[in-house]
Amino acid sequence: MKLFKYLYYRIYEWDLNTWGSGHRPQLRALFGVCSVMGVNILTIILILQFLGLTNLINNKNFELGSVFLGLLLWGIMSSWLVNNGKYEQIVMEYKNEPESKRHRNTIILWLYVILTFTMPWIIGILHSKFMG
Repeated sequence: MKLFKYLYYRIYEWDLNTWGSGHRPQLRALFGVCSVMGVNILTIILILQFLGLTNLINNKNFELGSVFLGLLLWGIMSSWLVNNGKYEQIVMEYKNEPESKRHRNTIILWLYVILTFTMPWIIGILHSKFMG
């Protein structure tokens, strides 16, 4: 969970520096974290489907379930990261991060984001190659 807090902080910081506080960077950062988490959940579903353990994606209610899950995820993450000024606490936690630690954490974060967005493609390619 610490990774998601750090991801939130880095998106928040970037958005604040780019667009300013009038564009509600706390909500944009929340959207970014929820999007990444949504892709992670999709990846898990794809892996389970690839292994033949579920057939959720072909279920006619998959889209409705995805919307429900997205709203649920938004609510949970909102209460954890944003509500009652929690985002300000997160900013204070990482604001004075030493440069060496920030560099290391940035590399870890980029690797995580790259893996998050490439795994569904890789699973799709493997699925089409092995399952025809």
